[in-house]
Amino acid sequence: MRLTDIPAILPWLCVLAALAAGAAAAVFATRLRRARQALQDAGRERDSARSLAAATERMLRLAANDFRTPALALLGHADEIGAGVIDPARHGAAVAAVAEQLLSTADALAEHALPAARPCVLRRESLCLGQSVADAVAAVEAALGPGRRHWRAAADLDGRRIEADRRALHQILLRVLTSAARLSRNEDTIDIFCVAAPAGITLMVADEGIGLAALDTAWSDSRPDSRGMGFGLSLARMLMIAHGGSLSIETSASVGTRVALHFPAQGAMAEALLAA
Repeated sequence: MRLTDIPAILPWLCVLAALAAGAAAAVFATRLRRARQALQDAGRERDSARSLAAATERMLRLAANDFRTPALALLGHADEIGAGVIDPARHGAAVAAVAEQLLSTADALAEHALPAARPCVLRRESLCLGQSVADAVAAVEAALGPGRRHWRAAADLDGRRIEADRRALHQILLRVLTSAARLSRNEDTIDIFCVAAPAGITLMVADEGIGLAALDTAWSDSRPDSRGMGFGLSLARMLMIAHGGSLSIETSASVGTRVALHFPAQGAMAEALLAA
């Protein structure tokens, strides 16, 4: 190549240099974008792992607290048997009721320990609210041990029917009534009644015990919608949400606790079932 040819090819050399620089810049930009994406993904995975660890820790603390109730009931029955107070029918039913509570909580813990939450499948049927409440009261009463509560269910419950999953409803009522019994004292009264509500039925459970606020200790989390809730009430709330309903709590250390279970009308229930 002669020196006289350089001016002629210089523009082409510049074009080639520009193309090479552009390609290098594109490669660098792609690698930089991938690196940033990897950092973002790692940050999300870290945050997700932290959230999962915090949720798991909270779940275990709540479950440990709720396991104390059936454990205390078993101790009460053991004291009675040790003192020679033996009623095979009553003590047999009591031990069976406590075992049912323990197995139910163990099943719930196992389900929550799965890598991914399974959808809640509900089987809707028309249920008599009064009978459902009576069955749950009987189960809780059997598990109480020497302690007793005065369950005052409104007479009109027998005339009310709701659309719900039978097993899920029993678990909801069992956990709510167990919480009411745990927070109240021997011979206290626990009222169960319905109040007027738009587009559905609201079942109220009111005790005159120490109130959930008095149990608001380190194992509670700081969210206002679940503050002071035990594992049982948290599970009850999840089942209510699966029904398209809600669980809310009003509590005071001087008055007691009122738990409101709002069950939607049949149409809303059907929509919840389709979404489940």
